Amino acid sequence: MCFNIAGIQEVSHVDYDQLSDINKNDKYEVFFAQTQLNNSKVNDVVDPYFQIDGNAILVDKHLIKKSKEITHKILHLSAIRCAQMVTLDLLSDLPLKLNIINVHLHHHEDEEIIRVYEMKHVIKWIFLNTNEEDFTVILGDFNTLPNSSTYELLINKKFKSAHHLCYGEEPIKTFHTDMMAPYKDTGTEGTYDYIL
Repeated sequence: MCFNIAGIQEVSHVDYDQLSDINKNDKYEVFFAQTQLNNSKVNDVVDPYFQIDGNAILVDKHLIKKSKEITHKILHLSAIRCAQMVTLDLLSDLPLKLNIINVHLHHHEDEEIIRVYEMKHVIKWIFLNTNEEDFTVILGDFNTLPNSSTYELLINKKFKSAHHLCYGEEPIKTFHTDMMAPYKDTGTEGTYDYIL
């Protein structure tokens, strides 16, 4: 598989060290954001088997070399959720900044109000840390369907779905996939992942 940028959620680095496995690939620079504040204490309260330790943004090292400056910021949304932003200041004739935001929003199906709350904070954070002329991409596991309030919030803020732009609709599903992992989620199938 070949890509320039990827956003990954539920990256375990405690019991099963996926982060080390990801870092072994020398094609990509890995930016990791720990989602769980004080991991072990949160896990004791939430669920000792809840292995969503972090998010990661992978950026092709060739793209990294074209950047004169790189920043990595993290916004904690709760004790176990965060958003991360990697900004590349790309070397070009025009001032061009690429902002890559990776999110993993709240997961309970019937609690859309929490995802809307989280996304409002993420959007405000993006606007405070970027410029209008920047190229900004939000990607990740939004845990919400295309007809949801969270999705509508993003569209109303002028973000556009890459899949919808290309194909005129969102995919039938982005979850489940054939990927196998030690803590694979087996929840309800649907379209929860987007690039905007």
